[in-house]
Order: sequence, then structure tokens, then C-alpha cells
Amino acid sequence: MERYCALARRINKFGVPDKQWLSALNMDEVYNTVQLMRASGDATIRHLYQRTATIVDTRDRIFTPTAQWRFFSGTFIEIETRLFIATVSHSIGNYDSPSRYVLTTKNGRPHPAGASVILRSVPTDDNHPDVGLLELDRELFQLFDGFEAIDISRVSVAPPEQRLASLMGTPAETITIHPIQSHEWGISGTLSGFTTAAIAVDQWPDLNLQKPLDANFDMLVRYPDGSPDIRDDSGMRTTLPEPFGISGGGLWIHDHGNNDFWLPDKCQLVGIQSSWLRDAAYVRLTRIAHWLDLICANYPDLRDALANIDGYSVGESKKPR
Repeated sequence: MERYCALARRINKFGVPDKQWLSALNMDEVYNTVQLMRASGDATIRHLYQRTATIVDTRDRIFTPTAQWRFFSGTFIEIETRLFIATVSHSIGNYDSPSRYVLTTKNGRPHPAGASVILRSVPTDDNHPDVGLLELDRELFQLFDGFEAIDISRVSVAPPEQRLASLMGTPAETITIHPIQSHEWGISGTLSGFTTAAIAVDQWPDLNLQKPLDANFDMLVRYPDGSPDIRDDSGMRTTLPEPFGISGGGLWIHDHGNNDFWLPDKCQLVGIQSSWLRDAAYVRLTRIAHWLDLICANYPDLRDALANIDGYSVGESKKPR
């Protein structure tokens, strides 16, 4: 998957150069510092790419690519001896056949072991909250080149609003399917890393939605499709792809430590993208605590591992804020 970033790397974490900081440096120092900032940003996005899954729902037509195939995203997460993809419930559905799902590899082909890498799929009732999981075969996952799972300690239930974050996933409009040989096909796509921030609950706009926003479940991020003030990492104006296919992708908050450099191993997963509010130019996300609740409900032996997550208690995520 080729690199794509929707916003230019920030000069500092607020996106605005500090004049006193600039005046205290000579031009060589400014250039070197900006290059280091960009390099740290690039390293962070690459780090997140390696932990982001692109999933194909073949609708049980694994050897016959059709327009009925659907694409969605997720995040690889390891909890003790088990390996999962955190994603959305509505892309999984209430199906008994996990073999319908296939993971793509870095070279654009499906995993060589086919769908057998998926052991189990678990949605939620009526897709509420809209979180789901795929359990993976650990040994087969080792055959993936360039992918890694995060440890559960990299998940955070702390309020992420107004902190610099990246939304990761593969837009469906960038994906193409091409035959290689009989009963073998390849998938090409562009993984997206959109730099943004979750909007504080008290600043949510008044949206007329069939399913109203709920601060106990939802987060909101601007996704200005077609906006002229979006620039790529070369500074050129660009437009964001439609986020179909990014559903299930993770929202990661960034930790800058005591400086303005991005720290890849300090990024924390806080939410799962669930829907696009096209007319209002927002995407909606579900707080990661509800995915942890799904793990607790289906894997009670893992509850002790989740107890070490700061601020998380089983069932607490549903209580009013």
C-alpha cells in the first residue's frame, strides 16, 4: 500500500509556527528542525500503517471477484495469547462464516493461507455500539510481511478530544482488483493517514441525525471532503477521498513528550471509525472502551488483562458522562 497523508506535517503540534521559536534559530537550524519534525511524523504514520488491516468481505465468493465485495479497515491488537482485529460491527454482520473475510498483504495479494487466518467474527446486537472483532490465527499471521499488532496497553479510554490524532484506513475508492492467474487475484489500494483532532463534546454541532450522537458512545471528527484548505505533505492542495472503506479504522492520539516531535511508540488507539456524515463533513467514531466491553463479554478469560488499562472498568463505558 502506498503512502498517503491528507495534511502537511505540522511545524508544531498545533500546526502554527511559533514566532519566538523561529526567531531564536538561524535558518540552518530551522531547516534541520523542520526536517526532523517531518521525519518523526513520517515514521509515526509508517508505524501506524503496519498496524492497520485492510479486510475484504468476499460474500463467500472468494475465487470470483465481484462488485458485491466490500472493503473495510481495522487495527491489529494482541491480548495475551490471542490476536484480534478491532473493527466495526456493521461490516461483519451476523454471519456464521468467518471464511468470507480475507486480509490483504503489503504486496496487494490476499494472504497465502486464504481466509483460514480468520478464526472467528463477533459483531454486536443491532450494531450498537458499532464495534466488532475478528480473531486471527497467530501462527498464520506470522506469514504476513510488514504487519504488527499493538499490545493492549496501547489502547486508551482517556478522553481524546482536542488532541492531535490520526485516522487510519483504506478508502474503497482507491482499491482496484486485478487478475494474476486462474483463481488468483491481486488488490491494490492506498492506505490513508488523516491528521485531525476529535471535537470536544460541548462543541458538537446540532446535527439532525436519525441516530443522535451520544457522548457515552461517540466521538466526532471533521472530514472536510473536497475542502480547498486541505494540503498533502508536499504543501499542494488536495481533497480527501470518500471514507467508505475506512470504516473500522482506528483513531490514534499522538504523544509529543516534551517537544514537538511525533513519538511512534507512544501513539494510543482511542476510537473506531463507524460512519460518514457526508452533508455535515464529519466522521463518527465509537469510543474504544466499547470494543473492550465486547472482548470481556466474549473472552472472559481476558478480563484480567484489560483490568490493567488505566481508567477502564467493565460496563463503565455505558454509564452517563
